[in-house]
Amino acid sequence: MFFKKSNKKNHILNTINDLRPVYIIGSSSLALYLGAKLKSAGLNILSITSKTEEKTFTLKEEYNLQKTICTLSSTTQIKEEPQLVIIASEAHNLKSNLTLLSSLRFPDTPILCFNHIENIKIIRPLLGRNFTQAYFNGYLDISGSTLSAYSPAPQITITASPDENKAEIFNNIFQQIEIKTFYENNDILNFWENFAPNALGYLLSFSKKHITEQLNDKETKKNIAKATAEICKLAANEQIALSAEDIIKQLLITPRNFYFKKDESRQQEAAKLDSFYTLLTDKARTYKCKTPELNLLMRNNYNKILKK
Repeated sequence: MFFKKSNKKNHILNTINDLRPVYIIGSSSLALYLGAKLKSAGLNILSITSKTEEKTFTLKEEYNLQKTICTLSSTTQIKEEPQLVIIASEAHNLKSNLTLLSSLRFPDTPILCFNHIENIKIIRPLLGRNFTQAYFNGYLDISGSTLSAYSPAPQITITASPDENKAEIFNNIFQQIEIKTFYENNDILNFWENFAPNALGYLLSFSKKHITEQLNDKETKKNIAKATAEICKLAANEQIALSAEDIIKQLLITPRNFYFKKDESRQQEAAKLDSFYTLLTDKARTYKCKTPELNLLMRNNYNKILKK
């Protein structure tokens, strides 16, 4: 994994002067965060949603102690050729949100899709040849009209593409908002490195305790180690060597005031949990792996939903 930095300042200036819109599909915290950051850099940002509206919110960035008010406008369709389309939907809404995207109308427009759950083989045919997979490494949470971005500073991992022109577009746009962009051409590796800590962080949230508190209990610590070993075994079947120690370290840096589970309706929470359940059980079945600890965590989460 490496950080690719462009020294061609004229390309960055061209991006700033490019008045074509950047469309963002989704209403997730990530969609709002990227929209606010890119709009503050002077780009023409439009959200694609099921109805035309304006959304005003405060972005509070803990890692640089900044607070800004942002208003994002939305439209129901792509009306003019964009310089980039960013898909930042919640995983369980991804396929339905893709119905808002007409990839055939502007076939040459690059599409950057942030997603750490949905199977790429399913969504690739819907996105066309210019689709590039991306992963966001950061901690975002929205409460009321305030979107908080916690420390450490967010980073983006993009599956490297042989099309250097697309890489230039990604670099030029994200450098303007000072988000480090990393490239790795092994998307299976990218997937597991991002999915594993997210899945475990989410499943462990049923106890409403930070990972450091859970690790203080000997029995819970053993169970977490077992669940981590199980997810590493699933990855190993796809020739990806995950480090259980690295996964735990990543969970330990989770901000104390960040909660993987949001204050959502029972239906929304169940849909999100279903996404994790389907992916984990499908892979366990495919590779004939037993995952008793992961199954127990998922069952505990479903029981919590039933009690809401």
